[in-house]
Amino acid sequence: RPLSVKEADDITHRLEMDIKRCGLSLHSVGHDYMSPAFDLYGQITEEDVDRKGMRDYLALINGERKIMHNHFRYTNLCFSNPAVRRRLTDFFVNYVTEKPQVDFLHIWLADSPNTNCECENCKKGNVSDQYIKILNDVDCAFSAKGIKTKIVFIMYNDSCWAPMSERLNNSDRFIFMSAARQNYISGYTDYDKSVKIPEFVLNGNTTEKTNFPLNMSFFREWRKIFKGDAFFFDYHLYSDHYCDPGYCQISRRLMRDLKLLDNIGVNGYMHCSTPRKNMPTSYPTYMSGKILMDPTLSEEEISKEYYSAAFGKDWQKVYAYLNRLSELFHPDLVRNTALGAADEMFDKNGVKIHLPYMNNPEALEDFLKIGDVISDFETVIAENVRHQDTCVRKSWKILQVHAKIARKLAEGLAAGAAGDMAAAQNVCRDLVKQLRAFEEDYVYDFDFYLLYRRLKVTFGFATHAFSSVAEDI
Repeated sequence: RPLSVKEADDITHRLEMDIKRCGLSLHSVGHDYMSPAFDLYGQITEEDVDRKGMRDYLALINGERKIMHNHFRYTNLCFSNPAVRRRLTDFFVNYVTEKPQVDFLHIWLADSPNTNCECENCKKGNVSDQYIKILNDVDCAFSAKGIKTKIVFIMYNDSCWAPMSERLNNSDRFIFMSAARQNYISGYTDYDKSVKIPEFVLNGNTTEKTNFPLNMSFFREWRKIFKGDAFFFDYHLYSDHYCDPGYCQISRRLMRDLKLLDNIGVNGYMHCSTPRKNMPTSYPTYMSGKILMDPTLSEEEISKEYYSAAFGKDWQKVYAYLNRLSELFHPDLVRNTALGAADEMFDKNGVKIHLPYMNNPEALEDFLKIGDVISDFETVIAENVRHQDTCVRKSWKILQVHAKIARKLAEGLAAGAAGDMAAAQNVCRDLVKQLRAFEEDYVYDFDFYLLYRRLKVTFGFATHAFSSVAEDI
């Protein structure tokens, strides 16, 4: 059964207390604070809106005030409405009063572009102008109550455009977070610094989310008016790591990007990622923490420290094996990091459009090698999977399951590279069934939903862009 709101709150509280016991800083909220603010959770109907008497609180779009996609997460409000701003301010004051453990309160807008209010008052300025007013309201209320909690505000979607006239009144209260976004190939390396920012169009912005040069132009405009602390929020380990079953290529690119943060002018990095990304290893996460603390460390130093602790005496064999998988899987051929890929990579009939790995003889040659590489290494796994050390044994068991998943994934990619997507889809059905069988025992190690989403949207293994799990198996 689904968790109740109370059960979810109880679990969250226990996690928050554990975070504080570890001496870590606690970040909280982000999107979807409207749900607790208005006591409406999950899928919301228009009847729910009317029952709560909040129709006038919603953004006016095309002459209507409606919930977007049946969820508050994707719905903006009429932020020029004084009643809305009071309701939100009161909610945030009560939230941090009840949760004094929160060090950084994230106040974001809806997780959906072009869903902003078009009423006459909200049209004055741009989205960020209305956003700044809310932030100033909350800051003022915090100061009146003696609340010291920092507020994190975000450059994302329509708030990429810096405000035209409004400014933060108390910059010491705020931390600026840029949802940097990029293609996970060139990353934060040399980029065109002359890219011009397009004109803001209310509910008509069409910028590419992964255009890093453009995002950096937005970032520089924001930095002209806010000189305070700033960090990046990026998605290397959200689901892009599933394009790299060895985790080695994505780890190197993540390390490269983290080492460039100082040059860009930001003071840190936060992952937007699934917490369940420990298959085949937890190395990308471990490496991130090490590099953020000491960017002078090398891959050799960190990999030796991690792999030897995780796998014991045969760690170098694991390291070589996973590097070989990263090489043979050709992550860049299957990578498509656009979040709208479900729309962009399928035609109007839901048929997958050609991707670089499809009908690719060179890729096929390498995909066909993967099974033998895995078979050879399974003898090493068998020698270690009963290791006397509990943690090392768990690492090898995860690797054992990963080998089965990687083998099946390679079969599907090979079918696609040979031009037989029908066969690839059949392999996907078997793989999804396999993943479901593993999920209960390894629920903390891999994220079934995000991996399944990558299989259907990025790899093109689904029968239709919007098919369900039931249809795909």
